Amino acid sequence: MTRPSSQVRADHLPEEMHHPRRAHPRAIELAFSAMKIAAAGNGVSFTDLVAAGFTTAEIIEHAPTAERIIGARHG
Repeated sequence: MTRPSSQVRADHLPEEMHHPRRAHPRAIELAFSAMKIAAAGNGVSFTDLVAAGFTTAEIIEHAPTAERIIGARHG
């Protein structure tokens, strides 16, 4: 049984998610926000990201891509 939802998600091919220029714009914003928060000397918490303007759903959906973007910049 599926639950009805009005939430619309963008469809991205897996290979698109691995390339920062092809990543979802909110994933890129999440990555840069996380790096900015981390640069302040503290860890990056879920609460920090919500305070930065991201919804719970955005964080859950885009965190893996954001982590890859961060890794690519610091790798």
